[in-house]
Amino acid sequence: MVPSPLRRRVRAALVGPGWHRAVPAPLRRALGAGLSLADTSAWLAESGVVASHERREDLYAAVRDGLADDEPLDYLEFGVSTGASLRWWSAALHHPATRLVGFDTFEGLPEDWGKVGAGAFTAGGRVPDIDDDRIDYVVGLFQDTLGPWLETAPVGRRTIVHLDADLYSSTLFVLASLAPRLRPGDVLVFDEFGSVRNADHEFRAFRDFTTAFGWSYEPLGATTAYKQVALRVAR
Repeated sequence: MVPSPLRRRVRAALVGPGWHRAVPAPLRRALGAGLSLADTSAWLAESGVVASHERREDLYAAVRDGLADDEPLDYLEFGVSTGASLRWWSAALHHPATRLVGFDTFEGLPEDWGKVGAGAFTAGGRVPDIDDDRIDYVVGLFQDTLGPWLETAPVGRRTIVHLDADLYSSTLFVLASLAPRLRPGDVLVFDEFGSVRNADHEFRAFRDFTTAFGWSYEPLGATTAYKQVALRVAR
């Protein structure tokens, strides 16, 4: 069916480079944030995840309690900053062969996160001083460091992935890069999953990743208002 001249003009007006002028950038951002919150709400209703923990440390403890103490793990944290969560997991994971790896530039966000400007959450370029020789730090942008690290990292152990990169771009890159490595039983912990101020970042990255890769998962729990969410990979 050949479109009519009127239909072609309407389509060109809607798809072409001029349509955005009718919707100012602040309004586009507000509409996008509202749609992202609605998408997050729909996912929560469908997934059955329950916000049963007041603090993120309580959620961490629930995840840890579901793991075997006699099993060495890989704990990978993306977005370490000053190391609060990495320090918690270092104390909670007892097996001497467990490996903990923190990925970060330690110089703050590489780009704006909504109204939070690039450079926020900086650790001044310093890695956290945590007394645990099982910890390694991989310093730099994930896009520069994760691929080379994966080329030499042994695989096959149960993995906990702590995603606190905040940004859509960083979170999606990590998930897509780890896809060949993750196995059923591995755990994903998101730190800004249900973010109200920046709803179109971590959740959108998760949604786009699972849509593109066709992965399935089991909800393990969430904190109040679903800010932090933990999921087990089911594939």
